[in-house]
Amino acid sequence: MAKTCSDCEKSAPAGGMASRCGITGRINPSDHPCDVEDNPRLCQVLGVAVGQRFYFDDQGDKLGPLVIKENGQVQRDDLEGIFPHIRFLADAINHPEKIERVPVLTDKEWIRCRDFGAKWVSRDEDGELVHLWETEPEPQPGGVWAGGKSCAQTWARFFPSVQPGQLVPVEGVS
Repeated sequence: MAKTCSDCEKSAPAGGMASRCGITGRINPSDHPCDVEDNPRLCQVLGVAVGQRFYFDDQGDKLGPLVIKENGQVQRDDLEGIFPHIRFLADAINHPEKIERVPVLTDKEWIRCRDFGAKWVSRDEDGELVHLWETEPEPQPGGVWAGGKSCAQTWARFFPSVQPGQLVPVEGVS
């Protein structure tokens, strides 16, 4: 079986019919550069294949020729090394599992925090209770938070944005 394009997930059967690649828009023969199942995610985001030359218009400054290497890093095609100032961006796109997202509280959750004067919200690992804190607590064994100045405790259903084990800063409460 022929490998499939990692974006359009179509393959070119051995018998003839080829599909159009969702990344480049070109016909996708079995040896097409995007015909690899493990392309870096950055290729899908930018719409280019590994090793395919492209240019980037940075407010009138044309950067390039650029290529995406097999490891997902962006490099000038005519120079060695990668662009260090965009390495983190390429890593974030290629490895979204490494991104730690801070939840955004809903308006109701924020109002509850404001009413209690809470600057931090934590949820125990077991997921049952949410604690409101005036000062930042520290993680403790067993998936709980302690050490901060507590101002309230309530059921987790009142703070659905806060996941088990999370500590969330409350922006704008003084």
